[in-house]
Amino acid sequence: MAGEEMSYERKHNGAAALFGLPVRPAVWGLSLLALAVLFVLWPYSHWAFTDRHGILIGLGKTFWYDAEWFFCVYVPFIVGYLIWRKRKELAALPLEGEWWGLGLIAVGGLAYWVGFRVDTSYPGYAAAHLISAGLIILFGGRTWMRALAFPWLFLVFSWPLIPLEDRISLPLRMLMAKTSGIAINALGIDVVREGTQLFSAPDIAAGLKQGDRFMLEVDAPCAGMRSLFALIMISVVYAYIALRKSSHRLALIAAAFPLALIGNVVRMILLAIGCVMWGMDVAVGRVVDGHQEISAFHEIAGYAVFAVSLGGMFAIASYLEKKSPRKKTATAIPEVLWSAESEAAAMKPRFLAAVGSVGLILLSCVMFGQSPPLGEPGVLAELPLRADDIQGIKGEPDQRELTGLADDVTILRNYYILRNGGQAVCSMVISGAERRSLHRPEICLPAQGWNVLGSTEFPIELADGRQLRAMLVQLQRDYKDEAGTMHRIKALNLFFYAGSEGVTTADYYDHVFKSYLHSLTRNINHRWTLVSFYMPYSETEIGMGDPTADLAAVESLRELAAKLTPKFLKPGA
Repeated sequence: MAGEEMSYERKHNGAAALFGLPVRPAVWGLSLLALAVLFVLWPYSHWAFTDRHGILIGLGKTFWYDAEWFFCVYVPFIVGYLIWRKRKELAALPLEGEWWGLGLIAVGGLAYWVGFRVDTSYPGYAAAHLISAGLIILFGGRTWMRALAFPWLFLVFSWPLIPLEDRISLPLRMLMAKTSGIAINALGIDVVREGTQLFSAPDIAAGLKQGDRFMLEVDAPCAGMRSLFALIMISVVYAYIALRKSSHRLALIAAAFPLALIGNVVRMILLAIGCVMWGMDVAVGRVVDGHQEISAFHEIAGYAVFAVSLGGMFAIASYLEKKSPRKKTATAIPEVLWSAESEAAAMKPRFLAAVGSVGLILLSCVMFGQSPPLGEPGVLAELPLRADDIQGIKGEPDQRELTGLADDVTILRNYYILRNGGQAVCSMVISGAERRSLHRPEICLPAQGWNVLGSTEFPIELADGRQLRAMLVQLQRDYKDEAGTMHRIKALNLFFYAGSEGVTTADYYDHVFKSYLHSLTRNINHRWTLVSFYMPYSETEIGMGDPTADLAAVESLRELAAKLTPKFLKPGA
């Protein structure tokens, strides 16, 4: 075997060259250079910044401002290590390039162009995977692709899956709150769950009301989203290195989700026990000037997530490792069919095709990648003070809302007195040149202290006969007054997105999808407006609210939207 391997090395490290360079350093060096030009040097997307940046540079800046996704930075180094581990196997593989790799490069180039034109990075992520696979197959063939399949697939962990996080955050928070409530009750601590909040149960004998001992909120950082993604990444690479059987590898990877859930449940249990024993100020932290300061106990409880999750993962891996074969089957060295000279001759046209493909991708971005001009807002830049029998009062945006927004973002706001005597607020946030000016209310509202109970989409028939769909979000917030009594505020937020030329949608992701689709198909760069109707409608002691008030509030807010919207929403093109 050793003799065969040495014979192969002598043939392929001989005098044959490609444009004056050794064949293998030339083709793989070109591949790395092509990927660097496309995904590092070329200014691809604006991200959340003023200027366009390359994909990896933009990722680096994003991780700098959002440290929760910083674990993605380690992925390229892990991939480099995984390839280094296979260096002997790769050295024994002949270059048997296949021309259909150009097809993958072409598809990846199309995804690259789409992302560049609509100014978003996610098609660029897909392009990175497709183009890299195309280069491997073009030069090395299917044998190289099979050998590098795992490192290639593992690169997906380098892309922050922020849209996925937003999508599953609330359901995961609900699951976390429900599971934590069951576990805390099982330990003998009575708890009441409402949405994503956990309250200590009332104790009539001790004179304690609901929430007097503790009030815990399973918010987004506590839901295990980032710990789940990081744990899956660790389990995948650990399973690949330590385990041999595919079934064992899949079992360890599948265990990541329940382990992350268990780790976060243990954290909530510790907080509940700490509140009962030492009080909320010690276990959770104090509220100082409206800001929640995290206590030392709270910080320590947070490490339980990783202690339990990683400890469980290594325990399962150790058990499975004992069940896996201890010896790895030696990789047979393939029979060498080509001489170094014939290999160099075969790589030359592929080398030129790869250079031409990268040049064509960049040329298409320069010639046909310009984004459509920014459209006109789909609303009038003024809110009416009256709609039939509803009277309004002009308002101003809060200075905190303007912080961090671009100068060309406009916020309009009026306050309205409803027929039933209630009050509501109508706000319009008209985006500027950057689509990222608008955010999901379901994400922003919890940051303002609201507990999101749920959201539903339903149609609204406007007073002028037009139909549109809006999203209704149910909110509540609890606080303790000076006498120690727990109070609850309930509110509703009804909103929709209005784009250019009469396009409207109730869903944040649909408005993003329409932005990209219409940029390509209709040459429209929507200037979106978030139209929001907000109404607090109940403030009572916890457990003393009127259930019928919820339905009445929904109808009142729907009526306001139906009468007011036609006054500022432009007709469709």
